[in-house]
Amino acid sequence: MADSKAKGGAYGDNSNDYRRKWDKEEYLAKSKAQDAAAQEYAQAAQAAQAAGKKPPPRPRAGDANMGPKPTKALEAREEDLGIEKNLGKSMLVAAGGKGPGAGFYCEMCRRTLKDSIAYLDHVNGRSHLARLGQTTQVRRSTVAQVRARIDLLRAQSQSKITSKNFDFESRLKLVVQEEEARRKEKKEGKKRKREEARLKASTGQDEDDEGVKRTKGAFGNAKKEQEEEDRKREEERQFEAMMGFSGGFGGGVKKR
Repeated sequence: MADSKAKGGAYGDNSNDYRRKWDKEEYLAKSKAQDAAAQEYAQAAQAAQAAGKKPPPRPRAGDANMGPKPTKALEAREEDLGIEKNLGKSMLVAAGGKGPGAGFYCEMCRRTLKDSIAYLDHVNGRSHLARLGQTTQVRRSTVAQVRARIDLLRAQSQSKITSKNFDFESRLKLVVQEEEARRKEKKEGKKRKREEARLKASTGQDEDDEGVKRTKGAFGNAKKEQEEEDRKREEERQFEAMMGFSGGFGGGVKKR
């Protein structure tokens, strides 16, 4: 029994002591930090109210564990997020709830987002920026910075024009050539339509002429046949007259 007491339990030196031990200094420091943050927020809210502005957002419960307070303004991101680096790939993910999972994983915040939209919202969100030491406020540019930016963009545009060897005359010549080609094509189309109409009209006239010829030929053949028949009859009459048969070759009634 004495040995078990000397050995101690899981929650302390004495096995009969079941109370959990807390680090009082750690929680005292956390309490002081929370009190300081609350006091700072109250002063900022009071100053904003006196100036007629909206009070700043109240700090959340988990903000105290996110590191130092953001002091820098929002900065432009220079590195690529690599959203498309795993596109079309098959990857194995851990079955547990911690670590990278199926989706987009943020190493800094240790969070897995299901799609690219949620990942971008997280990267541009307040919590992620706070871990980078940045706020969501954009630094206001000065007049000198604006002028410098304009000069930079102007120099870039001039360099692009020089690199491409832009020639106004060649561009104008190309436009004129395209216009002439379009006008020529339109003219040829009209000429083609007129030719088709002329061929169609001439084909119809030829068909009409052929019909007239066929009609005339039919009437001419009938007339020739009638003339041939009349000629044969006339020859028969002349032959009968020459032979003395005025009544023709047909048999008549004999006289007694």
